[in-house]
Amino acid sequence: MSVVLFESALLVPVPEAEPAVRRHRFRYDAVALRGVPAHITVLFPFMPAAEITDEALDGVRQVLTRFPAFRFSLTRLERFPEGALYLAPDPAEPFVHLTAALVERFPAYRPYGGAYADVIPHLTVAQVSEAAIVDEVSDIRSSLPIQSAAREVVLMAEGDDRRWHMRSRFALDGRGRM
Repeated sequence: MSVVLFESALLVPVPEAEPAVRRHRFRYDAVALRGVPAHITVLFPFMPAAEITDEALDGVRQVLTRFPAFRFSLTRLERFPEGALYLAPDPAEPFVHLTAALVERFPAYRPYGGAYADVIPHLTVAQVSEAAIVDEVSDIRSSLPIQSAAREVVLMAEGDDRRWHMRSRFALDGRGRM
């Protein structure tokens, strides 16, 4: 009998993007149908859901309390070489700093399992490699730029129902700034 290790992720939700991307995400991004909102990933994969303890949550909170909320815009539709379409945030650096700080505190959990050398913050619109999809999602461009603010990081975890559920919220309030 195989053991299923349910995943978790730390995300910045971007509800302002939902009207522009929801239809495309529901069609071309499987996690959208499993309860994951429009977001910019801060750290995925994070620890297996069953291993998230109060101590781990305190560690995340200690890292994130140093960071203030920040404004950003989703300014352009881009494509990764592997094919996924995404909206790029501007500025991207605050997301990179959040990821770096969390990886420093939790070095066993590398962004995307260490598959990529650089962290490229993004809001996934479609997980497909077909070039034709670019025309189908081009209506998103008419909604750009999308203005938003990163006010919190949320921990979502996959449940035994295979849906993703909100587990914790961490305010970006900068109270613990160095």
